[in-house]
Amino acid sequence: MKTTLIREPIGWTIPWIGASKGSFGRLHAGVAPAVEQAVSWRTGPYGLDMVDVRGGPRGIDFGATDDLDVARTFVGHALVRIDELSPTALAEKGERGLQVMFDLVSPRSDMDLPSRYVMGAVGWRIVNDSGNPVEAAEQCIRYVEFQTWERATKDESIGFYRELIDVWTSGGRDESLTWLAERRDRQLAELGYGDDAIVD
Repeated sequence: MKTTLIREPIGWTIPWIGASKGSFGRLHAGVAPAVEQAVSWRTGPYGLDMVDVRGGPRGIDFGATDDLDVARTFVGHALVRIDELSPTALAEKGERGLQVMFDLVSPRSDMDLPSRYVMGAVGWRIVNDSGNPVEAAEQCIRYVEFQTWERATKDESIGFYRELIDVWTSGGRDESLTWLAERRDRQLAELGYGDDAIVD
């Protein structure tokens, strides 16, 4: 998928719009939280796909002039969705998800969609200085273990939270914030975005 950032400079969320490759495809848009393990262009709870727009077309012909209106319409819907996924909103959704998980005897593997925001709760606590991230990280590790993901994917996710716990334990919020920022900047550089696109 080809993507472009729609708002710069970048803070802790990265609003983007993308298009499937090929002359005929789909448009996608979303917000990539930069407080999670990896920056990725996914939709689901973090965005919008053409097929999510009620009454809209399911695809677009990138070579057809008439489809410019289709693109404009989608972008209008996308910007509304992106504004809904503000850093404040994502942090609140993560905290609500954590509370749901705290109330469960064991996390369920079918909680993937409603609890996806939980994965960023640890980082948001650090960025917003809104609480100890260790309990949230431990809960995320517990959540990941119950998922039906590939083992390598689970290990990467669990490793991220365990390392963050270690950084917090040894250096508190300042070192944890630096660690998150360095991860974000490194991933954005790998995606082709320089320091001039980033602001804390």
